[in-house]
Order: sequence, then C-alpha cells, then structure tokens
Amino acid sequence: MRQFLNLIFLAGIMLLGGCNPNNQVRIFIDNQSELKDSLVIRDFITQEHIVILPYNVPVTLIKIDYPTLFSIARLSDPDNSLYWGILSPNRDKTIKIDSGEKLGTNCLADSLLHQLFVSNNSFIGQHQNFIFRAEDPIEVFNLFDSLIIQRDSLINRFEKNLTSAEREILLFQNSGRAYSFLFFYGRLIKNLDPDNPYWEFIKHIDNHSNYNRSLPHNLLYKFEIEYLRKHHELKSIPSFIDFIHLQTNNRDLANYLTAIYIKELIASPSYWKRHNKLFDAVSLQQILEEQKNNPYREVYERVVENFFASQKGMEAFNFTAIDTKNQPVKLSDFSGQFVLIAVWATWCGPCIAQKPHFYKLSSNHNFRDNIQFITISVESSIDRWQNFLAENRNLQGEVLELIVPAGKRTEFLERYSATFLPKYILIDQEGKIIDADAPKPSQELESMLNGLLSMN
Repeated sequence: MRQFLNLIFLAGIMLLGGCNPNNQVRIFIDNQSELKDSLVIRDFITQEHIVILPYNVPVTLIKIDYPTLFSIARLSDPDNSLYWGILSPNRDKTIKIDSGEKLGTNCLADSLLHQLFVSNNSFIGQHQNFIFRAEDPIEVFNLFDSLIIQRDSLINRFEKNLTSAEREILLFQNSGRAYSFLFFYGRLIKNLDPDNPYWEFIKHIDNHSNYNRSLPHNLLYKFEIEYLRKHHELKSIPSFIDFIHLQTNNRDLANYLTAIYIKELIASPSYWKRHNKLFDAVSLQQILEEQKNNPYREVYERVVENFFASQKGMEAFNFTAIDTKNQPVKLSDFSGQFVLIAVWATWCGPCIAQKPHFYKLSSNHNFRDNIQFITISVESSIDRWQNFLAENRNLQGEVLELIVPAGKRTEFLERYSATFLPKYILIDQEGKIIDADAPKPSQELESMLNGLLSMN
C-alpha cells in the first residue's frame, strides 16, 4: 500500500487543466524522451481506437460525451506499454513520456486507476503461497477484502481532488478488480459449490450499474451462482440468458451482458464448464436467431463467424508466420502432414509451463514423420521472442518455432478464436481442422495423435 501511495505522488496529484465547451478535450503530449513513436488511445471496454496521437503533433482535439476508461500505449508495442486512465468531457489531459519512455498523465485519477489495475497482480504475487495453499477459501476472501478496504480509504483520502464520476469509477474498479480474482479462485481453482459461504461477497455487486460494462464477467459469474442456487443445475443456454434479463432492470445492460456471454461461450470455453455441455453449433444457431435484435450483436458476430469456420472438417485458415531466420512460413507448406500448433506468448505463464511438455511430445518417434509440431508466438516484440528462444535452447524436440509479429490483435488469432492462451490446434493432411481446441500436451493428446496415425 505504501508503494501504491508513493507511485501516486510520483505521478503528480494536480487536477486536470483548462476546460473546453461541447465536450471537447485537448490532449497534450509532454515528451521528455527520445521516443519517435505515435501513441494510441483505446476505449477500455470496446478496445476500439479513440484516437492515434502522432509523436510530432503536440496537441490533439477529441470529443468525449461521458467519462470513459481508456488505455494509452505506444502504437508499435500496444500490449506491453499500457497506461490506464479516465477521459472526461471538457477536461484537458497531458500525456507524459519520461526520459525512460514510461507513459503517464498529469491526472491524479489516472494515477490511482493505473495502480489499481497493476497492483492486483503484484498483490497476488506477494501472497501467492498463502492464496494457493490456503485450506479455507474464506481466508483468501478476507485477504482481498482487507485490500479493498485499504484502497477505498486511499481513494477517499483524495476525494476533494476527484470529480464525483472519477471517485465512483475508482471505487467500482477497486472492488471489481479484487472480485475478478475471487471469482477466478472460487470457480476455477477451488470449484466451489454455489451455496458455499465464500460467495457472500456477490451481494455487494450492483446488478443495475452501467459501470458493470467494464467488468461484465463479474456480473455474469454472479448471475451464474444465483441461477444455480435457484435451479441447482443449468437447464439450457437460453434459460440462463432469460435469467440475465430477469436479474437486472437495466435492459441495455442486460443486452450487453448477453452479447458478452455469447462471445465468451465461444472464446473462453474453459471459463464456462457447466455451459459447454449444452453448447454446440446447433444451439448457437438457435441463440443467434433469438438474439437477432440485440443491439450489441456486433460484440460476438466476428467470434461467431470464426467459430463456424473453425469447426471440425472446415478448411483451416492458411496463415503466414515468420521463422527464426525471418523467412515466411505458410500452413499450406505442410500439406500431406498432420499439423499440431501451440499458440503462446512469453507473457503467458501457463504457456511457458506447457512448452517443455509440447517439446517432449514432439520427440516421440511415432510422430516425427507424420506430424509437424509448430509453436506460434503472438508476441508483439520479435526481439522478446528471439531472446526467450535463445535463453531456452535446452528445450529438446522436433518443433518449428514461428511468430505472428503483430501481438494479440491479429487475423490469425481471430480466425482460430484464440482469445485465451495457450491454445492447441490440430489440422489434418488436407489442411482441414480436426480440433481447434485440442487438449494440452498430455496423455490425452498423445492418445488422440496415436489414434489419428493408426487410421492412416
């Protein structure tokens, strides 16, 4: 907490400067570095570009109609240079780039918000032994509850220097960020029953607030728990969608949550294990027909398109990647072979943990002549990818290392619905998909590969 407070003071606690009429905002750039890279500002919720700021243009004028969460990043490295903040109508903002090319702004609310975002991970890292070894999950809840209280106190200490909207956003994000981990811990790590007293914190989540748009999963997870408390088991996907609409009086929010839910069923199946058993291409068609008037259907339309395109038997997307010698490689180069792809990145801990198992699988002599093992990094930095490979030369196996060097925002990831990493994709000798969500390197995957080879 002391580090959190010190970082805020280092960022400066001055209020935003002058005002402009008609919800216009002037964005100034104070560049104290040698950086010659444009900046991109994205809407945090939609991930759409709000504006690109050329490095040689000192002032840019934009229009903001309501307080908006945003991220700033270097255009050439958008996934590894992030700074978060709040854009408010009629309130100018100065983006600072210090001598070390670190991003920031002149706004206290931004500094607070940014630290809320980054401090969760550091807090989890500091307490990981306790968190993952605790026998009673209530103890983990109590740990995070104390964090929420401490950070609420800090936000309220600066109340006079914040607008009411900024303070509300900060308080919501404080508890919401902690709840996000608590949901992950309770649902996926501990697999807790919906009636477990651990879940009592869900009563503090407002079913109707538009702030839920920034953390929609929290409300969806809350509704899942309440649905299961009422019905004991999931009856159908449409029944859960109906439940979403019954639980909030904010119709627009309900439509948005429904769109996010449909997208997540496809993009993040491991987070919706109870729902997967009832979800397939046929049920999705029914859902899409029922949701044809949902004003937020664009949230899931691209993912749905890619879902149908990545079903078993469909032609696999013929991507182009780069090898370690900077030469282009296409999927079609491996015609006549089975192809097993591991999608990963150096910033993905589970990916790194599975990499040795993938290499070990590739060294199986039964697979060498018939299966091409490929890892595809979605790193935004080729140098970071190359450095990792250089530092891990001890990995032994028959694996082709490739990179799609545009980070997480690539057609490759979209076509294969690779929202969460690692992801494993199995393709047949004719370039058709066998399984776009193959098992991780394991006995199950090895048996699947042996079964394929025995039929050929």
